[in-house]
Amino acid sequence: MNKEAGIVTKLVNGKALVESEANVACFSCASKHSCVTFSGTKKRKVWLQNDLNLQVGDTVLYSIEERGIIFASILLYFLPVILLIAGIVVGSYFSQFNIEIASMIGGFIGFLISLFLIKFVSELVKDKVMFKPQLLEKCINESEIEHLKETVI
Repeated sequence: MNKEAGIVTKLVNGKALVESEANVACFSCASKHSCVTFSGTKKRKVWLQNDLNLQVGDTVLYSIEERGIIFASILLYFLPVILLIAGIVVGSYFSQFNIEIASMIGGFIGFLISLFLIKFVSELVKDKVMFKPQLLEKCINESEIEHLKETVI
């Protein structure tokens, strides 16, 4: 489980908006320069269910399941490339005239199909627990945050 600490900045309808800085794993990530969560001025913003009667300014510890992150990464990065290549192959196979244009059209159609699939799958899984950050604990000070990051499973 990926654990992070953040500060509650807003409360709306039983949910808390928590802002946090990039975590330690972000510094070794190959995509850190193109990632919104790592950029210097932007903070990661996450909506959490307010089960602990949080107030604005409270520091909290929350977790995100790795398998949810891995599944989303595969869906967003791997699927479009695979369907783009499949579209190119299918387009060139069924080409009767200009193979380059048929491949280009096939690749474009494959990529569009991947976008629709991503949207469809996202709607199916958006309410599943493994894709939602879970509130773990309300923290009092920095030492408590570090202790909870080490002990909470």
